[in-house]
Amino acid sequence: MVPWGFTKDSLGRLRPEEGNPEGPMSFSVDDEGRLLVLDQVNARLQVFEDGTWVRSIPVPAETLHDFAMAPDGRIAVLDRFSGDEVVFISDRGKVESRVRLTGLEIPEGGLATGLFSRPDGTWVEVEHERLVQVADERGQPVASRRTLPGRPSRDGRWLLQALREGPDAAVVLVRPASDPEAVPVLLARVEFLLPVLQLTALESDRAGRVYLAAIIARFDESDPTRVIEEYEPVVVLSPEGRELGRVVFPPRTLPEESLVPIRVSPAGAIYQMAFTEEGVVFRRAVL
Repeated sequence: MVPWGFTKDSLGRLRPEEGNPEGPMSFSVDDEGRLLVLDQVNARLQVFEDGTWVRSIPVPAETLHDFAMAPDGRIAVLDRFSGDEVVFISDRGKVESRVRLTGLEIPEGGLATGLFSRPDGTWVEVEHERLVQVADERGQPVASRRTLPGRPSRDGRWLLQALREGPDAAVVLVRPASDPEAVPVLLARVEFLLPVLQLTALESDRAGRVYLAAIIARFDESDPTRVIEEYEPVVVLSPEGRELGRVVFPPRTLPEESLVPIRVSPAGAIYQMAFTEEGVVFRRAVL
């Protein structure tokens, strides 16, 4: 667990009298298993290895929501509201360029749901549905914003989309990454034991496995506001859509806002970022 606070090895927490409480908005896992956590309350990225703080990277604002590591080592950070921009920084935190977020294909910053770096540039996910290119591989704005209908899988094979289907199921749709105009096909239909409140992650790993996470819950029939049981399962699918297994995490019950609560490492380890009154817990599971 990483404690709340403002010291070099802690993570910031914000509970304003007005507005949403905040914890770290996003995190990622690199090839070596290091955790990189967006501690926007303290205006930094925190790097942890084997549960131990390694270093901090300054970021240019306290209003960031997501980040992505570019192939050349730079870091792109997303400010959906206050700055309305994607900022590119070095691995030491030096600002190198800025790109406006809103514009063609992104009418409002609040529609942005993620940030992705690819060899051809930086892309913003819009409403969990499509990706919009906002910058080239040098971190400069592009003249024409291209779009992709879904998230690229880590093995480069598919463009992925996930949709709820009825009260207790979801579908994962795919198109070939080489043919974005192709009609999407069903990779898998996933059924859950309880009603789905929200899909919380659509991830993949280097081997082409696909990971779908959801919050599922059952409410008291006599008191619809009372939750009787709640879980956050992650369903693991083979590249062909066969279910390989499930990891079930406990619910995240505190009100602190977070944009990215589930991540999958390149090798396929599954992580949940959860907030407690004492600090931030990173739960790890491998099938």
